[in-house]
Amino acid sequence: MSIGPPDPVGVDSPLAFVARLRAVKAWAGNPSFDRLARLSGVPRSTLADALSAHRSRLLALDVVRRFVAACGADAAAVQRWADACRRVQQADLGDPPGVASTVHAFARPVPALLPADVADFVGREKAVAQLIELLTPGGDATAPVVSATCGCRGVSR
Repeated sequence: MSIGPPDPVGVDSPLAFVARLRAVKAWAGNPSFDRLARLSGVPRSTLADALSAHRSRLLALDVVRRFVAACGADAAAVQRWADACRRVQQADLGDPPGVASTVHAFARPVPALLPADVADFVGREKAVAQLIELLTPGGDATAPVVSATCGCRGVSR
């Protein structure tokens, strides 16, 4: 009788879930991420990030299933891990037990990485006035208006 992979029973947080997934990798003989990527179809970088000790968010359900299967777990074990993933997701999001949330990916706000838009460009009144004058239809309103703006990169044309 062979011993199966570590069981996710009792895992109640994303950190504990990821720690137990690392135990599944150890159970499988600690295969390289390259090998797991070939077996699972999940990119190596995704797998490495998924098992990071600093990870505080839960993995995507599909990644969990593919990772556990690539480690050599049978279908029943893969299903137990999928069920545990859903359970921990629901607990982490505050869903009532037995209610499957369908918006896990959108449940938390994504931080904005770009700076706020500039309110107004400064010192371009003359150039903007000329452009408006050129784009204002003249005598023949049926003729198409073609305009181009050029300049080197980074000068906020």
